[in-house]
Amino acid sequence: MVSQRHSRQRDAVYAHLCARYDHPTAEEIYFSVKQEFPALSLATVYRNLTQLCEEGKAQKIAADGVVRFDGNACGHSHLICNLCRSVIDLPLDAEPIIEKARTMTDSDILSGAIMLYGTCKNCKMK
Repeated sequence: MVSQRHSRQRDAVYAHLCARYDHPTAEEIYFSVKQEFPALSLATVYRNLTQLCEEGKAQKIAADGVVRFDGNACGHSHLICNLCRSVIDLPLDAEPIIEKARTMTDSDILSGAIMLYGTCKNCKMK
């Protein structure tokens, strides 16, 4: 991959993403970072998020047609609430399941993620 130009806007997008744990959308990041960079475009945010994901610094989470981003690129799983649509980090390692799938299918599986769907604690309490 060709090295991408380093910019203050890119740094701000990445810093904002890493400071959040609610798995924001590109639009949510855009509105927050735009306060610091009024000339920022949504296309710039999308381009920088794509680059961060390609570099392994962030990950993209797609659920029900909504794409969210996670600044924690270390291997972990997610719970997606069927009611409020929140995305919650789970410290579950997918590697044992990936290894089992490799053995079962005799395939070269490079990576994987566990996405669990259910009702989060806050929604259960309502």
